[in-house]
Amino acid sequence: MLLGTMARTYPRDSLEAIADAACADGMQAMQLNLINAGLETLPADLDERTARRIGDVFRTRGLELAALIGAFNVIHPSRAYRAECIRRLGRLAARCGALGTRILSLCTGTRDPADMWRFHPGNHDPAAWTEMVDTIRRLLDATEGSGVVLAFEPEVVNVVDTAAKAQQLLREVASPRLKVLIDCANLISQETVHATTPVIEDAFDRLGGEIVLAHAKDIAPAAAGADHPRRVAPGTGTLDWSCYLRRLAASGFQGALIMHDLPESEVRACADRLRALAPPGAFSPLA
Repeated sequence: MLLGTMARTYPRDSLEAIADAACADGMQAMQLNLINAGLETLPADLDERTARRIGDVFRTRGLELAALIGAFNVIHPSRAYRAECIRRLGRLAARCGALGTRILSLCTGTRDPADMWRFHPGNHDPAAWTEMVDTIRRLLDATEGSGVVLAFEPEVVNVVDTAAKAQQLLREVASPRLKVLIDCANLISQETVHATTPVIEDAFDRLGGEIVLAHAKDIAPAAAGADHPRRVAPGTGTLDWSCYLRRLAASGFQGALIMHDLPESEVRACADRLRALAPPGAFSPLA
């Protein structure tokens, strides 16, 4: 597998400068939010020429564009907002070939209308699940014919907050183009922050064959007054990385492991740490 980062890791004035910085750090892949290319995450339209120009930034540097962020709140209270996001994601999927990726990442949503990555107790309401499934089916319809894979991310603050629910969603929708973006730190609660290994093992037992993209960040006990663990740089928290990397390699995963929630200054050290913890041959050798 390849090792990479989110584009936002590198605060630069241009996408070219971001890609150059990633290459200088030995990165092999990147996950991109089009905000980092001067556009919206889901632009109203993206012409073929612009999409190819963006893709060429990565192609000319030998940097794989592992995935494009297509996330929005799929159970946002505004039906008009959801419909527009579905339309835009369909347009974006049609440009993924020119961009040079086949994966669009998704969020499974929250009842919090202001922040799609913030927990709301209404996420556990059966109606939230029904709305989420309906939107994902509409997204699959909107991207039909594009060849893209939609990779949703199980996350403790969203509707799909466990590996079991992720497995349920895959079975319920039953589409070969719906897959998993695994980030084991996202499955850890305050109750399991010091016992992460069983959570990781369960996730791979349930989802191992469905993973097309992986994230690398770490977890630490919640700050005073907070409900959820803190996110920290990979290898600096309580996550069992030996287990995570061993199970990822054993699943046959050949995609990109994307580091995030770390400052640029820590990229090289975190990359070295992950390579040291992984089974021999798990990562593609550096060029």
